[in-house]
Amino acid sequence: MVGPFIKFTGGVGRSVRIILVITAMGCGGAERQLAWLGNQLSRKGHNVGLRVLHGSKSFFDLDQEVGTRYFSEDHPQEAIALRRFIRRPAWLRQQIVAEQPDVVLSFIDVANVVTLWAGRSVECPIVVAERIHPPPHTIPLWYAILRRFLYPRASRVVVQTEETAEWARKWLDPSRVVTIPNPVLAPARAGPHSSQSPLPRGKHWMVGVGRLSEQKCFDKLIDVFAEIASIHSNWHLVILGEGPERASLENRVRQHHLEGRVEMPGVVKNPEDYLRASDIFVLTSRYEGFPNVLCEAMACGLPVVSFDCPVGPGEIIVDGEDGLLVPAGDVSALAAALRRLIAKPDEAARLADRATKVIERFGEEVVAARWEELLLSAAVGRGDSGSGRT
Repeated sequence: MVGPFIKFTGGVGRSVRIILVITAMGCGGAERQLAWLGNQLSRKGHNVGLRVLHGSKSFFDLDQEVGTRYFSEDHPQEAIALRRFIRRPAWLRQQIVAEQPDVVLSFIDVANVVTLWAGRSVECPIVVAERIHPPPHTIPLWYAILRRFLYPRASRVVVQTEETAEWARKWLDPSRVVTIPNPVLAPARAGPHSSQSPLPRGKHWMVGVGRLSEQKCFDKLIDVFAEIASIHSNWHLVILGEGPERASLENRVRQHHLEGRVEMPGVVKNPEDYLRASDIFVLTSRYEGFPNVLCEAMACGLPVVSFDCPVGPGEIIVDGEDGLLVPAGDVSALAAALRRLIAKPDEAARLADRATKVIERFGEEVVAARWEELLLSAAVGRGDSGSGRT
């Protein structure tokens, strides 16, 4: 929906105008979180608009009341990167000036830089949210330089874990660094297998979810599964997601002679159905921000095994209580943990049962309330030196 903000009443008794900003609205975790947050804020009575810097549609459903506008609608032929670099901040500044929001919230590093640059001469508080742990994550050099220059101008900098907060506090005003974890969006598991299972019955399934990229390290997952598959003939692996490593991963499957044992169906609209139909969830990332799918797998009642990578898994899993953590990148330890759960179904069931308590720690209502409180406090303090003005 394209259009002006729509006035609502309700929420916490004070309706504020909010512009949300993101680079694109594809199928990633940050995009899913922003769609969820926009819907939540709108339903609580706030006037919410979404401004998207790339693309022309959202993979995730947005309520009609969330007025959405895409840069590509106003600049449909903008294919040259340098022109986009120049014009996107100007376009976003026009949006902010026209809508006069009480607060702007941006998701993801590049969008954060564009938003702070666009708002540098606008009297409006700007909150930026990092959605990955920045130290191991590379962004274009120019944006990395601008981040160091512009982030101190933000009203608040939101991160997802305490480890990332420590990174931010080293060079930002600690009082403006706020930690808000992602909510658990998946419902609790209803039974051992969904009645509409997307996976063949009568087999055991391991599942991994994420972009098919170097960060997610699915090559190691396939290697580990190859070892297990040679011993346990009834176990299979499904990897959900799409990305640049697909051809390499498919070749790896062939090298291990795992055709028919490893499925890669791409991006799916119903990942929860795959989680419910599986027996073990595995996370092999080199680094994360806050792995949404790990929480969702736990909420679905799956025993989980994860590399203790930076950052997120160590703040989500209590090792041996509601899941298993193994040293980051340690393939042997990962294989041992998976063999342990296969050999000890009672232990797997115990971990799965306790895993569902993740909902109590990262419930939607709790997290939504923290976001609302943060944005209201930023809107109230719009006159302070961190409002985004120069």
